[in-house]
Formats: sequence, C-alpha cells, structure tokens
Amino acid sequence: MLTVIGVLLEGKTEPHTYVYVLPDRRGQFSDAEGRYGFDLPKGRKTIIFSHSAYRSETLIVTLRADTFLTVQLKPKAYVMPEVLVPSDLQEFREETFEPYRVNYDMIRETPVFVEPDPVRAIAGLPGIRFASDLGLKMSVMNSPPDETAYFLDGIRVFNPIHFGGLVSFLDVNQMSHAEFYDVPSSAEMYGLSGAVNIRTLNDLTARNRNFLDFSFISAKAGFTRNYGKGYVSASVRGFHLYYISLFAGRDLPYSFYDGFLKGGIRAGKVLWDFGALRARGYFDYANDSTGTVLRSRWDNALFYTSGTVGDLSAKVFYYGYVQSFNSSLYGLTPDGTPLTSEVSNPIVYYGLNLSYDGTWIKAGYEGTVYDILYTAKYNGKDEDIASRDFKGWAYFQVTYPTSRFIVSTGIRSDGLYYDPNLSLKVFLTDNVAVRMLTAVSTDYLYGFPPEGDGNVRFYYFVPSFYVLTDLPQRAIFGVGEVVRSTEKYSAFVRLIYKKYLRVYDDFRPGEGYARGFSVGYTGRLLKGSASLWYSYFLRIPKTFLDAPHNLRASYSLPFRNKRIGMVFSYHTGYPSPDGGRYPDYHKLDLFVSGSLKFWKFSGQWNFTVMNVYNRKNVFLRYYSYRDNSVHTVPQLPLFPSLYVSLRL
Repeated sequence: MLTVIGVLLEGKTEPHTYVYVLPDRRGQFSDAEGRYGFDLPKGRKTIIFSHSAYRSETLIVTLRADTFLTVQLKPKAYVMPEVLVPSDLQEFREETFEPYRVNYDMIRETPVFVEPDPVRAIAGLPGIRFASDLGLKMSVMNSPPDETAYFLDGIRVFNPIHFGGLVSFLDVNQMSHAEFYDVPSSAEMYGLSGAVNIRTLNDLTARNRNFLDFSFISAKAGFTRNYGKGYVSASVRGFHLYYISLFAGRDLPYSFYDGFLKGGIRAGKVLWDFGALRARGYFDYANDSTGTVLRSRWDNALFYTSGTVGDLSAKVFYYGYVQSFNSSLYGLTPDGTPLTSEVSNPIVYYGLNLSYDGTWIKAGYEGTVYDILYTAKYNGKDEDIASRDFKGWAYFQVTYPTSRFIVSTGIRSDGLYYDPNLSLKVFLTDNVAVRMLTAVSTDYLYGFPPEGDGNVRFYYFVPSFYVLTDLPQRAIFGVGEVVRSTEKYSAFVRLIYKKYLRVYDDFRPGEGYARGFSVGYTGRLLKGSASLWYSYFLRIPKTFLDAPHNLRASYSLPFRNKRIGMVFSYHTGYPSPDGGRYPDYHKLDLFVSGSLKFWKFSGQWNFTVMNVYNRKNVFLRYYSYRDNSVHTVPQLPLFPSLYVSLRL
C-alpha cells in the first residue's frame, strides 16, 4: 500500500519537515518538494507532522487504498528574541534529551554583535556564558571552555571562534542549524560539559540565492544553487577591528578572512556530500613606549566527503589547525629581565566515521589519528609537548518510543573505557513531561589557556592549546527535568549533578563535582514575547570563570513592521587573584530589526546597542612591574552595531 503525503506551509510546500507514523514507527523527512513516500499496510494510522517553525499536527486516518494527503501547518510563535527550539524529531527518535537547535531565521532578530551568530545565541542559555563581551569561548556549568567540544557537520574542530568569540568560524548563511548538548545525551558526542555541533547546508536546506552581508567591520558574499539532484554553495568573508577599537579604548589591530565551499549530488540511491573550509586570522599589537608586543596568527583547514544510502553513511575527513603566539606583554620584571613567550600549537588529524541511523537503533564507529605539538618558549627556555595517537570509538544506542514514554539506552567505548547511558522521558499529560538521564562521559583531549604562573596571558584574546592526555577526563552525569508546554507559555526546572572521576586542575588530575539547577519561563506578554532564565551552579575545583549565579531576561514585540527588543544579562563576578571576586557583571542590550526591499534585493537589518547604560564591567586586574601599579581590563562599554543582510 503506497501512501504519499504532501505538506503545505503558509501556502507552499516545504522541505525538511518530518513525519512519524504510528503504530508502524516509520519516520522520514520530506524531499525538496515537501513530499514523503511510504509503503504502509492497511489500517488505522496516527500521523504526526513536525517542523521547527510550525506547530505540530496529528492526523488519524484509516488507509484502505493508495492515499494522497495535503496538510496545512500553522506557524509557531516563538517567545524569545534568541529562540532555541527543541527538535521535534528527537521527541520521536533517538535521544530523549534532544539538543537545542538554532537556525539563521531564528537568530536574525536578536541583539547582534557584528553579525548573527549561532554560538552567541547558544551562550544565552541558562548556565552558559562567554568569558567576556568579546567572547573568549564558552563556559558551561562553570566549567572551563576546554570542556566544551565544537563540531562542524560532526567533525571536531579547534579554536572555532575567531578573536575570542567575536564571531563563529562559519558564516551563518552556510548553516542549516546548530545543535547544543549540555549533557552527553548522544552516544557519539564528546564533551564533559557541552558540545556545539554546527550543521551546514544539505540537499534539503540549500535554496537558490545570492547574498551580501555587511556590518561596520565585516563583509561577506556568496551564493547557493540547487540543481534538483545536486547543489553547490560558496561563501567568502573578511573583517577588521578598527571600529571596535574605537569603543574598546584600546588598539585591536586584527584582520581575518575565510572561505567555505559545500556541495552534494544524488547518484542513484547514494547522496554524496563534500565540504572545504579555510580560515586565516592575524593579530599584531605593538607599543614601543611600554615595550609591549603581542602577535598571534592562526590557520584552519578542513576537508571532508561523505556518502549516504538510506540510514547508512560513511565520512572521511582531514582537519589542520595551526596557531602561533608570541608576546612581551608586561615589559620587564623587577630585575629588568624582559618577560617574553613564544608559542606554537599545530594540530592535524584525519579520520573515518561510519554510522547507521535507524528508527530504533543507532550505531557507529569513529576512528581518528591525532598529531598534536605544543611548543612554548618562556624566557629563552623551550618546552615541548608532542602527542601522536589513534582514538577509535564505537557506539550503540537503542530507543523505544511510545505515546506516553520514551526509553533509550546505549554504550560508547574505545575498548578501554566504557561510557553507558540510560534515559527515560515520561509524558504525564499532553503538556507536562518528566525527563531523567544518567551517563558517563570521557574525553582524551585537554586544552588550556597560556596562563603559566601568571607571566604570560593576554586577556583580550585567549588562544587555546590542546594535548592528548594519557589519562582522559571522565565524569558521571545525572539529570532530571520537568517541562510544561502550552500554546501560551512554556516552563521548566532542571537539576544537574556531575561527578568528576578525573578532572584536571593546574595540569594535575583529581576529582571534583558540579551541581546546580536551572529554571526558565517563556510566554506572551502585552502582545510581545518575554523570557526569564535563572541558573545556579557550584563547581569544585573552581575555575577562573567561576560565577555561580546566572540570570537572563528578554522581551520583544512587533512595532510597525519591525521588532523591538531588549536582553538583560547578569552573573556573579569572576574570582580575583586575592581570593575575592570582581564586581558582579550585568548589562542591558537593546535592538530593533526589520526587513528591507529595494530594486531586486530583499533582506533584513538589525541595529543593536550593547551595554546601554555603559556599565564598567571588570574582566580582570593585573599588576604591571613597569609602572608598579594595578591595571584593570574592562569589558566593552556602550557599543552600537549595525548589520545588513541582502538577498538577490
């Protein structure tokens, strides 16, 4: 019995919607024309349609012959400026702890720093924050940034945020969606505290268009073409920090450019994909009057290709990352000796991923060869840490969904360590769900900022250096969550406990824990959308980013074909060298966004003012031997930013 289902969204067919059929437990994404095809036996069927931008729809039909259905889905009203939407797909397949997903359409109407950025949107979740206004990577549950893994199409990448979080390493125009895992809910994911996986365009999300985007400091251009059985997309981008330097009150002589090429073609039953990313950046700061010198240069290169047949896929990849860093930041020591350092940390690895992604069963294998060299020179003395190793992980996950609960269990292993997981989601009512998870996480890669004994560190730009540890970091997670969702609002309470079986503190392995909770509410308010999030996390051992309390409130509303909004952020002040804490961090951002159209162009614009009341937030203080005084490194002051995105 052949059943074909067509889906209409706002009067047109839409790709990348998902349909799930019960009791057959058959699921499928729509094709480029918004259609599905199923071979189903006769009988009574429950059909569930879902899409990230539309309300889910459930139909009950009785199949007696070949049937064609057309379904009109209604748009979903999001209730946050930087909305992070749980994937409906994950509710009916795979993990019970679904990732948060972000796409370009969801983040373009938010406060924008330079340009719309998925990683900055993710950093707005409870318990997650950047180290500073310029970014400096992400901290999850008070953990150091080194415990957050970054992926591009499932491939782990290093130093993925240019200039400490100014903008993500991938142009948002090339993004299909971004996923965030704050717990190890997926068997093949790394990361003790979190993982960000940016998915690029594919044959379902590639749409014909040309684009030109620019802001006060950046410009980028590219195109996407869909040829039915194939697609190709390319992007180039570059920027310079002159504009930010004016507001920061310090010279930030930095330049960057990157390029990305992505494509694919269907040949029979096989879908072939390929991708190539190249990015370079350079920072050069010199001040002859103080003797301060800082230079940093890095280079990212990624190449991969994959083949997919049904639920089976195979991917081969190569990734290379090189960063050099040298400085004489503080000038002279008390005895007149120059404080200098030179650091270089090339990382090269290549590997193979094999996976089976079925409705009930998910399995796979990843084998990767790592070649990492960390070289540092402190006051003329070389220190080398070299590591070349092979890591292979196999995983197996079984998920059993019903109308009232979803249970999932699996294991991930390299032959030496075994990471099991068990999760259960129970639907108490149609609107209230309870979720519980326990899992073990292991990660051999360890990164650290070049702090040393305090002699070498440039706090505006903190590069990361990674090594493969002999003993991996290991932790046990326990998570419980209650969620209530209605058409008018959603609210949740989440408890998280993490026991470190092995964690690194100043390069010494030990034990520790992180525990805390998050609460959140989003809903309609005075014809607009409001959200309020609060989290508290206590982590032992503490890190230089320790800030237990974290609060974020946002509100936006439509006004004369525009959207006006605000975001207020607060967290506890970071630890200071004297054992105390810096003043608490807080700031208010305002934005207005809208659409534009002229000649053959259409697009969007966003004007944002960060730190409206010009809060003098402190990032750190340090003692200078040159002038025998304490210096304060501030966050960004009041900072206006304009971003324009054009389509042709």
